[in-house]
Amino acid sequence: MKTADSPSASRRGSTYVLVLGLSAIIMTLALGAMALARLQARQGRGTADVAHARLCAHAALEFGRHLIKNDTAWREHYTNGMWGTDVPAGRGTASLQVIDPGDGDLADDDLEPVVLTGTGKRGLAVQKMRVTLLADAKGLGCLQTALHVGHDLKLKTCTVQCDQTLSANHDIIASGAFVYAAAEAVHALSGGTYHGTTTVGVDERSMPDASEVFAAYASRGVAIPYWAIPWDNGVRLMDEVIFSPGHNPFWPYTTSPNGVYVIDCQGQDICIRDCRIVGTLVLLNAGDGTCIDQAVHWKPAVENYPALLVDGKLAFREDGSALDEDMENENFNPAHTPYEGQSDSDQLDQYPSRIEGLIYIRDNASVESGIVTVCGTIVVGHDLTVEPYTLLHLEYEPEFLNNPPPGFIERIDMKVAEGSYQRVVD
Repeated sequence: MKTADSPSASRRGSTYVLVLGLSAIIMTLALGAMALARLQARQGRGTADVAHARLCAHAALEFGRHLIKNDTAWREHYTNGMWGTDVPAGRGTASLQVIDPGDGDLADDDLEPVVLTGTGKRGLAVQKMRVTLLADAKGLGCLQTALHVGHDLKLKTCTVQCDQTLSANHDIIASGAFVYAAAEAVHALSGGTYHGTTTVGVDERSMPDASEVFAAYASRGVAIPYWAIPWDNGVRLMDEVIFSPGHNPFWPYTTSPNGVYVIDCQGQDICIRDCRIVGTLVLLNAGDGTCIDQAVHWKPAVENYPALLVDGKLAFREDGSALDEDMENENFNPAHTPYEGQSDSDQLDQYPSRIEGLIYIRDNASVESGIVTVCGTIVVGHDLTVEPYTLLHLEYEPEFLNNPPPGFIERIDMKVAEGSYQRVVD
């Protein structure tokens, strides 16, 4: 006779099946958890590798900045391209690339920017960082004042007006002079009537290397032979002419896009009189009688370039009168050289007699007559003498200190361009 299962036996079978099912679920969950833990571990290691690789890339950039900061001749010592490849860095490696983005030549221009790219690696992770460095030029100490002389400043019964400072690396000697300016000297300051602060015992101001200055602009300019300058009463005379990027009045008549014109005077004198100049004149081997006479209206064509460089001595002999087209029978603002954006074909205009810009005289200089106005900075290698009954009027221009021209740079700091630090994704 068939008997039915008892209720207790049925419950035991159901419990067994439930235990098996739960065990399977638990084992599946456990295996899933183990797999998830392994995946998270791998992901964690991957995240750590990425972070470490990024640190290696950043370290490469900082190392490049360190090399540049501590080697004044880094542009000559290193080439455009890779400065290091897969160099060990912590538990990863670092590579550094330094390039000139303009022309690919690090050595041709100290003022060009550079781009640094650092690459860091760890495991399978690769990270890149990039930064641009811009040149920040610091001007020589002589550019900090309106007038600086390498030795003595001698003021003889004259008047000097200046909105800033006169400075000398030796003495300032004012005999019966009226000085309406601050004055400072390394050794002594004497005589005269000073209507500004006076200071002695200051540190010498740094001066340019003359050979470097003249070489820098001789290579940038158009050469004009000394014999091409007209001869007048025993002196080569540049009279009633215009120099500019658009005009060269003398053979070979080639123009300079930056308005730089170079004349080798071969130890002889040259005189500049009643001229309008938009450019930089470089007088090499100038004779002792070299001078600026009567009236000139002068400024450089390139904003921070010098107006005049004299390899020798120079006398200022302007009379303070205006540069007058009618009197000189010359049009000084033709189409090739407009004045303040305007040109014409008449001879009715007048221009104030003044030199705007930086003037550098390698040897001695003198102010010998009349009224001399300079808006910028005068740097004299040795002595400057201001003769009796003359007025020297100076207006300081900080442009040359803040943006010093070639030859007048004390040092160049490479600064990070704002916002240029960035991660690079290939």
